[in-house]
Amino acid sequence: PGSERILIAGTGGLSHQLQGQRAGLINYEWDHQFLDQLVGGEPVYNVPFSFRLRGPLDSGALLDAVRAVVARHDVLSCRLVVDGGRLVQARGPAPEPSLAGVDPQALDGRLGELATTRFDLAGGPLLRVELLRLDRDDHVLALVAHHTVLDGWSVGLLVDELRATYQGRPLDPVTSQYADFARCQRERLAGAGLDALLDHWRGRLAGASFPGVPADLPRPPVQTFRGGIERFELGAGLTATLRELAGAHRTTLFAALLAAYQVLAASQAGTDEAIVGVPVAGRTSPQLQSLVGPVSNTVPVRVDLSGDPTFGAALAATSEAMLDAAAHHEVPLGRLVGALGAGRDIGRNPLFGLVFNMETLPTGAGSGELGPGLAVTANGHPNGTVRMDLELTFERNPDGGLDGRLEYNVDLYRPATVRRLATALRGLLAAVAADPDRRLSTIGAISAGRRETQPARSSAGLVSEWLAGSEMNLR
Repeated sequence: PGSERILIAGTGGLSHQLQGQRAGLINYEWDHQFLDQLVGGEPVYNVPFSFRLRGPLDSGALLDAVRAVVARHDVLSCRLVVDGGRLVQARGPAPEPSLAGVDPQALDGRLGELATTRFDLAGGPLLRVELLRLDRDDHVLALVAHHTVLDGWSVGLLVDELRATYQGRPLDPVTSQYADFARCQRERLAGAGLDALLDHWRGRLAGASFPGVPADLPRPPVQTFRGGIERFELGAGLTATLRELAGAHRTTLFAALLAAYQVLAASQAGTDEAIVGVPVAGRTSPQLQSLVGPVSNTVPVRVDLSGDPTFGAALAATSEAMLDAAAHHEVPLGRLVGALGAGRDIGRNPLFGLVFNMETLPTGAGSGELGPGLAVTANGHPNGTVRMDLELTFERNPDGGLDGRLEYNVDLYRPATVRRLATALRGLLAAVAADPDRRLSTIGAISAGRRETQPARSSAGLVSEWLAGSEMNLR
């Protein structure tokens, strides 16, 4: 209808509010929408968070703050429709926050219900917010969005704005909307810009043959998204040593953890390379750092482990590959799949089946006070689904260590296998923290007798054989 306000995402000027026009989304959302249609009922792209609020709360003021913050960001009140073969953002109903009393014993069930309820992409809204009252001074603010309107970084921005609005502090005006970013993105990816990106990735992924971590069960002909979780912890001492190790190699703790994951994955596959998907925030400018919307993109990080490297060398290779991927992160995954001739296989994810991430919220949004005496603590909520075969995530814990979770597709892997992988990863991290200059083959040589009874393996592949039978101090 002519009165429908459309959020522009592909053409036009900097004005993001137009009457009676529609424009295509950037390709990230195209990927989400395509995959979402294949899922057929699974909440794979739901982004669920909850915020525990302990202390005196004015619930009416908080709900008003939610409404005010949502009204600032057009992307939070959109819906997705197909128009002329193109996916477009259209103005949809604004999400309306609600207040409900919940018995503390029923809290997890209610949060699970909110996290797993599928969104109507065509009808909207694509954000749901519910304030749950457990007691007079104990509440939980549940926030669940579809990934086509929000990413993890955006959640932190919303919490910051909620905090300021609830406290009565003025917010800076919104100078650009997600639609402006999408328009600029499409312009940068037009013609030669996209061709250059695709050429780079063709070279980076040429000849890739990483099969992924072998499954326990036959892969279903159509990909399933039923997920399980194996939780584990890296102690504060080991975490500090790994951070020092990364600093000595002029890189980050993120890169050190990713390198170990790459080595473990290659060892399980019996190959001298690994490919792991890594989410890139894409917040490369101050303007993007304050933008609410799905800016992040997951890109493949390919690491060559041939030649029997030390872990230090593997870490350097991982760091280089990670920086290269981040520098070329704007490539739309759907276009990259097509350019590589990989095609769409409804039984698996294209390009990579493993993902690694460290969860962080910007500007201290995950903890602190929402108001005087009102403490807030953020929590993510797995919703029983998993997008990839294996997804490894680390979060910092209050003790100075890291909480790890290895999410897995239960139709591919048995719990015992994933438990063994988590134990092996902790053992590998402890080993390389103690001596990063040992070659991978010398780590495997600890169990040389066992190797004689095994088929020929790559040097990386020997690591898991040793780790499976070793007992190590993981703290």
